[in-house]
Amino acid sequence: MNSIPSFNSYIENSIIKNWNLDALTDYKGTTLQYHDIARKIEKLHILFENSDVKKGDKIAVCGRNSSQWAVAFLAIITYGAIVVPIQNEFKPEQIHNIVNHSESKLLFVGDVVATEITPEEMPSLEGIIYLPDNSLVISRSEKLTYARENLNAMFGHRYPKYFRPEHVKYHVDDPEELAMINYTSGTTGFSKGVMLPYRALWGNLDYLIDSVKPHIGKNCNILSTLPMAHMYGLMTEFLFNIVLGNHIFFLTRLPSPTLISEALSEIKPDILYAVPLVVDKIVRKEVFPHIQTNRARLLMNMPVINKRIKEKVREFVLRKFGERPCEVVVGGAPLNKEIENFFISVGFPIAMGYGTTETAPLITFAHQDNYVAGSCGVAVKHMEVKVLSDDPENVAGPVPEAERGHRPGGGVQLRGPGGHDVHLHGRCENHVRHGRLLRKYRRGAVGPGGSHDRRHRVGHILLVFRHTVLEVALADRRHHRRRHRHERLGGRCTLRVGESHLRHGVFPGGGLSSGLGVHEGHRARVRDGQPPSGQHRLHRHSGHLRVGAVVFARRAGRPEVHVHCHAGHRTVVR
Repeated sequence: MNSIPSFNSYIENSIIKNWNLDALTDYKGTTLQYHDIARKIEKLHILFENSDVKKGDKIAVCGRNSSQWAVAFLAIITYGAIVVPIQNEFKPEQIHNIVNHSESKLLFVGDVVATEITPEEMPSLEGIIYLPDNSLVISRSEKLTYARENLNAMFGHRYPKYFRPEHVKYHVDDPEELAMINYTSGTTGFSKGVMLPYRALWGNLDYLIDSVKPHIGKNCNILSTLPMAHMYGLMTEFLFNIVLGNHIFFLTRLPSPTLISEALSEIKPDILYAVPLVVDKIVRKEVFPHIQTNRARLLMNMPVINKRIKEKVREFVLRKFGERPCEVVVGGAPLNKEIENFFISVGFPIAMGYGTTETAPLITFAHQDNYVAGSCGVAVKHMEVKVLSDDPENVAGPVPEAERGHRPGGGVQLRGPGGHDVHLHGRCENHVRHGRLLRKYRRGAVGPGGSHDRRHRVGHILLVFRHTVLEVALADRRHHRRRHRHERLGGRCTLRVGESHLRHGVFPGGGLSSGLGVHEGHRARVRDGQPPSGQHRLHRHSGHLRVGAVVFARRAGRPEVHVHCHAGHRTVVR
């Protein structure tokens, strides 16, 4: 493989090339062009320089999606500092822990987060900056205070006549240099920081340029619905499209299906990235009521005319997703089987991706032209996926005994750009490589891929739960006190687990697992150690997870917690 170019050079070249084009828009708000971004980035660089922020220092960003969030991120990474994006949905104590654990020097906060955090809980911070206008919420440094108060004068002194494209010069990064620390959702307590080098970001960007760019138009519209503090949305919706010179729209508030549908009809994005839950709700609310009638079913099954009817249905569904997306890319969880089969039957342009934070984020991907139901695609460029099996096309990878000792092992191994293991930089665990990280990637038996070489979802995260216990935590305390009803199940049952991590989405497979998923407002947590009373370890049986899983289900709009036990009983908490 040729040498890896500077990641920041892509951002620099895009800003210069697209200087007078629209870049970032807050939905129903203001718009920034690429030259506006460059000017704001330069001012923040001056602020950093005069506040004694060195290259390699950590700077955290926590707030809802917005153009100012995007500018802050770009300013940090192009300065040479290490960006620490924090999900704004995190509780204050989680935000405090991440800021302290990452040893961040500055913190950018949005309007909501600014009112919730307690600065005294983050003693190492030198300052907190308000994202909407870059004003100081708190300053513990005289240099920072002086630099902010005199920022415009400093900018004018550096560029007395004008600020033009030739002035845009950004940090030249090294592939192994640390670019960002992305904190996961913390299923085992407080979040762990995933340390991502520039080569990980470049590997994903290079693949997207080769694979996705040819499918979309030049200077097209993009609707950002995913949280930018999550690698899926950060890479696919933001960084990739900034590099292409596209126009990105941010919703700036909770992306409900209703709001997304409204924005789609106005913005008409050329490609849409989404999670299955949003796609599922749009289809069930906006599409199925119109086509799941007796007349529609009859016409779709009639010979000769059914092809034309399905084309009309496809056009109708496309209008619900903005009319002109070349693809609707789904990731983050498995797509509901009913929705997936419907899309395939009408020829809807659906694409599927699978990945993790540690791979920044892509591992596999499938465009609509090579999409296979139940699959999350083939290994992307720069990513090697190895199935530890003598017959990987037909037999799932084994679970080795080494996993019991938390040593490397499992059904799948990954290797990233340049032949490096994807976990080379490890997790930010007291700034040393965390030995147990290897379990993250030696996980799961990849299902038989056949001649298509698809990496099937079934079994992808098998090892994650091999020696752990699932603990159900209901976010809504009203459901804590519910009566229990025990049911006797006939025979043994299996649960096919996909890539959902038991946090969101709908599980594939049949039997008891059919239609099971995490209900909104609830979460499932994974903890190491012995199982609490009334809960059971997961086991592997005939290539699938046997009874013993704790999952959520939705039936008739009411949340239920299903606990599948070894004895063949099911406890339903209503």
